[in-house]
Amino acid sequence: MNPITKLIAGGPSRKSRLHSESGNLMPWKELRHLPRVAMEFTQSRLFGVRPPVPWWPVSVIPIIEEFLKAQPRDVIEFGSGSSTIWLAERAKAVNSIEDSKKWAETTNKRLKERSISTATVRHAEGSDYYDLGLISQQSFDLAIIDGSWRWRCVESVLPLMKPSSLIYLDNSDADKDRHHYSSTTMSKEAQKRLVRYSEAHPGSRIEVVHSLISGELHSGEGMLLWLNRD
Repeated sequence: MNPITKLIAGGPSRKSRLHSESGNLMPWKELRHLPRVAMEFTQSRLFGVRPPVPWWPVSVIPIIEEFLKAQPRDVIEFGSGSSTIWLAERAKAVNSIEDSKKWAETTNKRLKERSISTATVRHAEGSDYYDLGLISQQSFDLAIIDGSWRWRCVESVLPLMKPSSLIYLDNSDADKDRHHYSSTTMSKEAQKRLVRYSEAHPGSRIEVVHSLISGELHSGEGMLLWLNRD
């Protein structure tokens, strides 16, 4: 990619920094977050300081924060990091699963440094990553899917979600599972499974949020599945 194209698009997978990887143009109202995101991006690149918030589309963060405020919530998270700390400060309990041993150790260290005891990070690889029989908690109010094997994580966690719960799939404009598929006909399997669940369960609904990403100078999408299982 030539420097000018990289400057405009921010990478080979989008038309511009305001487009998601699926080709959608970000709503103009989301530009209100640009000063904050630009400052976070500059701090990250110059000083190595990432914002102390999840690396999600900015407009997703208050949605999940309001959900966590409503009542004590049990959370499961696939893929750990700044989001783990942020969630643990707001939730009743957080079970985080991470397939990078080094990153799991780093997140656990950061939790310990902050004396946060409401979150645990478990290192797991391969099928152990999405085998939820390996953890003691077996029901959840909120699931964050932002790591590996995303469609397998969706399959594993759906039966364990409580009534009126929420699943958030980060990077829903991309296909992060591509290297795990067994067939070339597979694509965006995690997204398809969430949509199928919503269509099969009246009262459940899908919400896609497209905004600038915290700490990054480009936009992206996240998919929320609001479950109704009365």
